[in-house]
Amino acid sequence: MQASKQARGHAFSEVVVQIDDALSQGIYSFKLGELYRVYEQRIKYFIPDATVNKTLFKGELLDHLSSMECKNILMEDVLS
Repeated sequence: MQASKQARGHAFSEVVVQIDDALSQGIYSFKLGELYRVYEQRIKYFIPDATVNKTLFKGELLDHLSSMECKNILMEDVLS
């Protein structure tokens, strides 16, 4: 269980760093599906048989971004 939490935390932080890097380059539009794939790939790197819930990821990401006051970001709600 602890390894799963650490893997998810690490994967989530990589997505946030990717968003932060893009913002510093003037990119303000992101596809949730692409961010989800990065998140899922990183988790599966650590835990190959892990399952990742798209809806929970979306909620966590949007909560995190709202706490960062990222109001100029456009998220395309395409999770396929």
